[in-house]
Amino acid sequence: MNEGKLFECSYPGSISNLLGKHSLLLMKDHLLVDIDRLIRLNLDCWSDRVLLMEEAKKITFELTVKQLMSFDPGEWTETLRKEYVLVIEGFFTLPLPLLSSTYRRAIKARTKVAEALTLIVRQRRKESVMGETKNDMLGALLASGDQFSDEQIVDFMLALLVAGYETTSTIMTLAVKFLTENPLALAQLK
Repeated sequence: MNEGKLFECSYPGSISNLLGKHSLLLMKDHLLVDIDRLIRLNLDCWSDRVLLMEEAKKITFELTVKQLMSFDPGEWTETLRKEYVLVIEGFFTLPLPLLSSTYRRAIKARTKVAEALTLIVRQRRKESVMGETKNDMLGALLASGDQFSDEQIVDFMLALLVAGYETTSTIMTLAVKFLTENPLALAQLK
């Protein structure tokens, strides 16, 4: 709550210079606003009993989609998330569609996710030609000057969705676990 008032959280200039001014790590002010808003939205929907890890995964996915493509949570993002979860389930299966129904479902889900993302990329390309831009990862890719194909951008976005999904949601879950086990730390944070 006192960010920017009593102290300012930032990376040293050396890190900023080495990562580049458009680094995702340096976009934290924008990111913190989205994190706060998405967590509050999700908390408002919680009942007396929640599966914390599942909720953390949902929040992580929603935040990543927001940062990648500027989409707020809704029907489209929830449909995408359900397909994405099937893709994740196929990661540790044998890549033999005839022997593994989980892998077969994952391949079908990956196709659906890629199709949905491709539609977004094509729409945003049209918008960028007309001068409309958004301050998100897709906007940065389209404005980079590199001629990435739709398929390359979709693969990149899918990789970014995967990159923090399990790790971030696990860290969020463990933070809640350890804070509930340590009332003094929780009181200090409050």
